[in-house]
Amino acid sequence: MARTARIIRKRQVEPEPIYNSRLVAKFINQVMRGGKKTAAAAQVYQALTLLKDQGLEPLKTFEQALNTVGPKMEVRPRRVGGASYQIPMEVRGDRRMSLAIRWMITAARKRSNKDFHTFGQKLAAEITDILKNQGEAVRKRDTIHRMADANRANSKGKSSSQNSKLITFHFLLVILTFDFCILNFFIYGSTTISCHKKS
Repeated sequence: MARTARIIRKRQVEPEPIYNSRLVAKFINQVMRGGKKTAAAAQVYQALTLLKDQGLEPLKTFEQALNTVGPKMEVRPRRVGGASYQIPMEVRGDRRMSLAIRWMITAARKRSNKDFHTFGQKLAAEITDILKNQGEAVRKRDTIHRMADANRANSKGKSSSQNSKLITFHFLLVILTFDFCILNFFIYGSTTISCHKKS
C-alpha cells in the first residue's frame, strides 16, 4: 500500500494578553528558561515599558528592531563536485524572524551586569542600539551579510560547473553516436543499417 504524504501544520503561537501580539509571545517563549514563562514575560514587558518611558511606541519599536536585525542573506554549506562550498541563500519568512529573535536575546544577555541589573534593562538597551544601527545583534547581521557577499562567486560557480558538465556529457554522446555510425557502415554497409530509424 502506497504511503501518502502527511502535511504537518506548524503550531501557531497564541498572542500574549498585554499587546495582543504573536511576535511578543514568540519572543517570550525564546527568553523563557526552565519553564518559567511568567518570569520571562515580566522581563520582556519591563523592556517594552522602558521603551515607552523613552517616548517610543513599544510594540512598533520592538517590531522595527527585529525587522532591522533579521538578515536578508545567509550562507549554507553545500557539496559540489566533492568539495564543500558556502553558498549564499536568501533568508525568508519565519527563519529570518527566528534568527533576529535569537540574536537579539543573545546580544542582550551578553551585556554587562555592572551597567544593567535586569534582563529587561539589557533588552531595552539592545533595542535602542539597534534603532541606531549599533549593538551586538547588528554586528552579527552585518557579519552574515559580508559572508554572503564574499561567497557570491560560489553561487555562480556552482551554476557554471553544472552547465560545463552538461555540455561535456552532450559532446561525448555525440562522439559516441558518430563512432557507432561509422562502425556500422564498415561492418554492415550503409544500405543495411542506418544511424537513423527508417520510416
